[in-house]
Amino acid sequence: MRSSPFSRFKSVANAGFLLLSVCMLSSAAPAQEPSAPAALSPEANPTEISQAPVVYEKVHTLIRYGEDGRGFKENTARIRVQSFQGVQQIGQLVFSYNGANERIEIRSVRVIKPDGNVVTAGSESIVDLSLPVVQEAPMYTDARQKHVSVPGLSAGDVVEYDVVTHVFEPLTPGQFWDEWDLVTDSVCLDEELVLDLPAGRPVKIKNPQGVTPAVAENGGRRVYTWKTDNPKAREPFDFFQNLRSFEPATLLQGISPAPPRRMLFSTFQGWDEIGQWYGSMAGEPQSIAEEVRAKAQEITRSAGTPVAKVRAVYDFVSHIRYVSLSFGSGRYQPHAAAEVLANRYGDCKDKATLLEAMLGGGDSECNGFNSDAGRPGPGDSNASAV
Repeated sequence: MRSSPFSRFKSVANAGFLLLSVCMLSSAAPAQEPSAPAALSPEANPTEISQAPVVYEKVHTLIRYGEDGRGFKENTARIRVQSFQGVQQIGQLVFSYNGANERIEIRSVRVIKPDGNVVTAGSESIVDLSLPVVQEAPMYTDARQKHVSVPGLSAGDVVEYDVVTHVFEPLTPGQFWDEWDLVTDSVCLDEELVLDLPAGRPVKIKNPQGVTPAVAENGGRRVYTWKTDNPKAREPFDFFQNLRSFEPATLLQGISPAPPRRMLFSTFQGWDEIGQWYGSMAGEPQSIAEEVRAKAQEITRSAGTPVAKVRAVYDFVSHIRYVSLSFGSGRYQPHAAAEVLANRYGDCKDKATLLEAMLGGGDSECNGFNSDAGRPGPGDSNASAV
């Protein structure tokens, strides 16, 4: 979910470069069994909580890495479904993963009825699918989802799940970075996020707004623990809020949803390290294939000046269909320019790579760069340009 554990797995196409999976250290840690709901915080409104479609009574997430960048991420949740709208919201859980270097283990999904009876989702309730975008953009064949149909769900039931994400191939051996969104769009009574890292590894951490961790060291590990709740669900975003005004300044603000409460961390210590890493990822696809060079020469043949050549290439690349999938290695590594040219689609990195290659093929010079959001980590490079 976005801003909740379910949406955290479900949303995979956010703008930006930020999602690294975690890999299996050895064997996964014992499942964290959701406990009874916590007492309400002073800010909680019992009436609003009783009217919420769903209430996350307990959420626990453990993210653990080893020195080589391998680890796992386990998320457990206990969710009370209070209305038919809640049944629609929770009736199918969707967990996304990158099939090239990641696997998801659905340890359990169960429904607890008001009378105490338990209905457990079996293997027949779990389906492994390609993301819908793959039908239109086959370059993203590693993008996959596991759909879990929650059996026998009705208003008044409680859903509990335990899901572990393993990544068997880190994108950069010895480096690791990640994010986690705390529950924001739904009511949550008790949430705990635990980040377990080697004590000797320096990391850059950005805390969720208003939440700071307790830090402890033991046995060569440093453990950060964030504890929080969300007594009031964030209002649904109004996509037309700035379009109802005729004030130019308001219209130019565009669509700007409030950011989620997000934890970010990275073992990269500076942007020079990020640049070297990205250069190694992007180096091969940026070589100029003959078909790219030929296309560049074709569309610039009638251009009389260097500026006219650049404009011709830019106009051609700007009409390449934009497809974004911020997930797995494709979030960081652009596809080859020849592949983007042949498919006629790509994300910002792919289009920037094609533009750079075509300008090189048309005897012009250019250099690409990635924009960033401050903290040195691949997840903060949220756009590519030339």
